[in-house]
Amino acid sequence: MLTRFFLVALLALLCEGGVFAYSYRDLLGLRQTRELTTPSEQAEFVQYAEQALARPKVTRAHLELIAARAQTLGNKTLEIRALDACATLDPNDVQLTLRRADAARRAGDLRRAELLYADVLRRTGRRAQ
Repeated sequence: MLTRFFLVALLALLCEGGVFAYSYRDLLGLRQTRELTTPSEQAEFVQYAEQALARPKVTRAHLELIAARAQTLGNKTLEIRALDACATLDPNDVQLTLRRADAARRAGDLRRAELLYADVLRRTGRRAQ
């Protein structure tokens, strides 16, 4: 009787783990991507990142990972999307706003970068000299 209980509990645990792994395969895949040296690894990362950004809830750690790896790949659009998603989680983070402004500047969106830099100056009480 006790053996049957443990077997059923183990089976339930395995099923739950399988459902979890399937449901969160994009977020788990982000952590498993390596150095992103081959085009297939890069494409796989972009696919996982796109799926993660489409989620209604994602942690800041995952968003930071996406932004950092997208910057390494030179994927400015993906980097900006991840940083903007971080900003929705913590809109008062001045360092994050500076990173967003820098990413916009590198992407060539100078108007947006200027607005973000002005926002940092306004929030920190500093004036442009």
